[in-house]
Amino acid sequence: MSAKNTGVHNVMEGFVFTRIDEIYNSIQKEKKSGSEKYKNFCCCAQCRIDAACYVLNRTKPHYIASGRGVIRTFHDSFERQQIMTDISISAYKAIEMISRNNRRPECNHELCEGEAENAKEVFFYDVPAVVGRVLNGSSFTPMFDVKIELLSAGNLVKMRNENWQNPCDLVKDMEGTYTFWPEAEETEKPGEEKNFNYTIKIEAPGYETVNYNFSISSKSVTNSYRGFSITEAYKINDIYLFHV
Repeated sequence: MSAKNTGVHNVMEGFVFTRIDEIYNSIQKEKKSGSEKYKNFCCCAQCRIDAACYVLNRTKPHYIASGRGVIRTFHDSFERQQIMTDISISAYKAIEMISRNNRRPECNHELCEGEAENAKEVFFYDVPAVVGRVLNGSSFTPMFDVKIELLSAGNLVKMRNENWQNPCDLVKDMEGTYTFWPEAEETEKPGEEKNFNYTIKIEAPGYETVNYNFSISSKSVTNSYRGFSITEAYKINDIYLFHV
C-alpha cells in the first residue's frame, strides 16, 4: 500500500504557516495605516510561500498520521513553546530577507494575499480540530477505556480522513486526551459565518454518560485549506466522569 495521500501530516507546517500569516497580516495592517516602517515589504501570496519554505527548510519536521500523534504533540507544551520561539525568529528573518532582496521577478507583487488574479475560488468552512481531556471526577486522574463520539444532530461527524477516528477510544497512554478533526464543508460565498453545533458523547463502564454540547463559529474563506495546526485547535474544557 502506498503511503501517498494517507493523511500523514508534518505538524510543523501548521505552526509555520500560522506564524507566517500572523506576521504578514500584521505588516499588511501597518502598511494600510500609512506606516513607513514596512513600506517596502511585500505581502503577496508568493512571498508568503517563499518565507514559509525558508522556515520549513530550517525546522525539524514532526510527522503524525492520526489523532494519537496530535495528543503527544499537545502534551509536549514546553517543547512546543520553544519551537514557536524558534519559528518566529526564523520567520522574521525570512520575511525581511525576501522583501528586501529576494522577490521573485516574474510575480505580480502588487497583489496582496487574497487578491490573486483569475484564480478559481473555492469557498468552505474550515472547522478546526477539537481537543479535550476526560478525567476521573473523584481522583482527577486521566480516564481510559472510554468511548467518545463527536456528534452533530445525533449523527457521527465525518472526519478529515480515516486516520482520525470517530468514535475515539481512549487508551491508557493517551492520558485522557481525545481529538477530532471535522471535514471541511464547502459553501457558495466567502465571508459567511456559520455556527457548527456539536455534542461530545462520553461513555465508560460504571460511569455516568456525559453529553457535552458546544458550538464552533467558522467564516467561509477561499483557497486556504491548510494542514493540521495545534495552535488553531478548539480546546474543550476538561470533562469529569463520576461513578454511577
